[in-house]
Amino acid sequence: MKKERSSSAAYITVFIALIMILSVVGFLWIGSGQSQHKYGKLSFSNQNGEWSARVGQKLLTFKYLPEDVLNISAPSGVASVISGAGMVYIAYDPAETSQEIPLSQYSLGQNLETSQRFVVNALTSANDNGLPVITCANATRFVPVIIIKSSETSNAIILNSSCITLEGRPLLLADRLVYSAYGII
Repeated sequence: MKKERSSSAAYITVFIALIMILSVVGFLWIGSGQSQHKYGKLSFSNQNGEWSARVGQKLLTFKYLPEDVLNISAPSGVASVISGAGMVYIAYDPAETSQEIPLSQYSLGQNLETSQRFVVNALTSANDNGLPVITCANATRFVPVIIIKSSETSNAIILNSSCITLEGRPLLLADRLVYSAYGII
C-alpha cells in the first residue's frame, strides 16, 4: 500500500511539474508579441505594436505596413528629393496639439538618417526649446525640408520644389514617406 502511494505521489509530482513547465513555455511562445509579415521581398517583424524591416544595412521601424498606406499617393519626385539630400530638416508648428506629430518627427528622423544623410529636428516658428526655426523657404536641393501638419479631413503628401508637406495623420504619412524614400512602395 505504501508503495502504491509513493508511486502515485511521484506521478502526480511529475504531472504537476510537466504542467508548470509547459505553461511557462506556452507563455513565452505566445507572450512574445512577435509576428511576421511579408511584402514583396521584405520581411516585417512586429514586436510590441511596431513593424520593422531591414533594408540594406538599415533597420527601419513603422507603425503601419505598406498595405495600410497604399491608398495615399506620394509624388514621384519625393524619393529623389530625399535620396539626393545630405541633410533633411523635419519641422512642425509648435502650436500643433496632435501628440502624433512629435512621434512622427522622431520616426522620420530615425528612418531617414543614414551615414550619408543627417536629420535635424526643427519647428516652424520661434520657440523656447532651442530648436531651429525652419520653413519651406529654407528648403534647398541638398537640404530639403519636411513639414508635418495634422488634419482630420485628408491625408496628403505634397511636394513643392524641395519642400515636402505631410498633411493628415502624421504617423501614417511618415510611414508612407519612408516607404517611398526607400523604394518599397
